[in-house]
Amino acid sequence: MYRRTLITLGLWLTCQLLSAQFHYLLDDFKVYKDRDRVILTWTMSKGSTCIGTGILRSTEKGEEPKVIGELREVCGSLGEPKTYTFIDENPVPGKTNYYVLELGFSGKTKPALGIDFIALNENNYKVVPHPIKTLGKIFFENKNNTRHTLIFYDINGKYGNTIHTTDDHFFIDISEKNTFASTPFVYLNNIFIFQILDANGNIITSGRFIGFE
Repeated sequence: MYRRTLITLGLWLTCQLLSAQFHYLLDDFKVYKDRDRVILTWTMSKGSTCIGTGILRSTEKGEEPKVIGELREVCGSLGEPKTYTFIDENPVPGKTNYYVLELGFSGKTKPALGIDFIALNENNYKVVPHPIKTLGKIFFENKNNTRHTLIFYDINGKYGNTIHTTDDHFFIDISEKNTFASTPFVYLNNIFIFQILDANGNIITSGRFIGFE
């Protein structure tokens, strides 16, 4: 089957960012990746208070999270929203780190917010999942969050697309039509070859992935 392909870059801030409002005491709860650490920020709603806040982490969905930090003071304010920050300096490498807050006796935030810390292969990239069925990511080393470019071709050398990121991964979506590409691709079990270039145009790694629908 022939279709046109589109590989799109996920639009992120300079750091991978997730946010949620999963507790009635909170206006906001965010976790984001900053190089080799994770920064958590949350805002208590005006008029909301609790006695102490626990910061909990797990590395598996459904796993009981463990306390990695604690704010022991009375949290929140009756007169205004109040924001707090916690830095996890030692997230678990090669895993998705899931975070929740325990707001005194008022319970935990749900569901947990996850940040990926993917172990790269010997060529300093990782395709997840592989093969890619519709959606996937290509992770690479980008500690300084500088601009990088991915260029890919199919196994016959037909040009696919060029995408950019300042994050540590490229987001791959092969389910939509690319109205700008003139060359069709075979989705089913098709092998794609890619190069990742730094801001100066130097190739930092190259590899391949299988994509299909």
